[in-house]
Amino acid sequence: MLGRSEDAQAEARKAYATELAKPWQQDLPDSDDAQRAATEAAAQAQTRTAEHLLAVRREQLHTPGPPRSVDPAPARARRPPGRRRGLGGDHLNTVPELSGVDLARQALLTARETAKKNGAQTQKPKRRTTVVVRDSRVPLAFGTAIGMMMTERDLVAPAAGGSILAQWDTTLTAAATKFAGHVRAVAVD
Repeated sequence: MLGRSEDAQAEARKAYATELAKPWQQDLPDSDDAQRAATEAAAQAQTRTAEHLLAVRREQLHTPGPPRSVDPAPARARRPPGRRRGLGGDHLNTVPELSGVDLARQALLTARETAKKNGAQTQKPKRRTTVVVRDSRVPLAFGTAIGMMMTERDLVAPAAGGSILAQWDTTLTAAATKFAGHVRAVAVD
């Protein structure tokens, strides 16, 4: 039941999206392997959240709460005259027990309050930037290859706006000096 709470579902959705956003899943996010891995991650996150909520609830049940104050006036005297109960006498006012989503929500609120008291951070951590590692078998676009080559060799030459053909001799001289006088650029496909 706790596994179906809103918090558990939110954690499952977050884990699913995180798994699909991993670099090795980026090429084929709709593949069977990617979907299977994301579904497993979501199920594990949902289970972890449900176990946490259950542990918090168990702790709440075993921790004595503050003493209840008792109203000295009987229930019959507190009730308006038109709303008094009949032959059964005074009935005890019972608080219905929480179950399902309400129980999970209460457990989460308690956990948040406890974390605040213990000095936990309320802000989300900053996202980590990941470096995309390219596979050598994936073909590169010409402009990307030239840009990578220029970056590797610490060259600073404008290579935008159709200036590749105009500056072909300079680029070729910097990249491969042995081809400098022998290769001529005609067109870029």
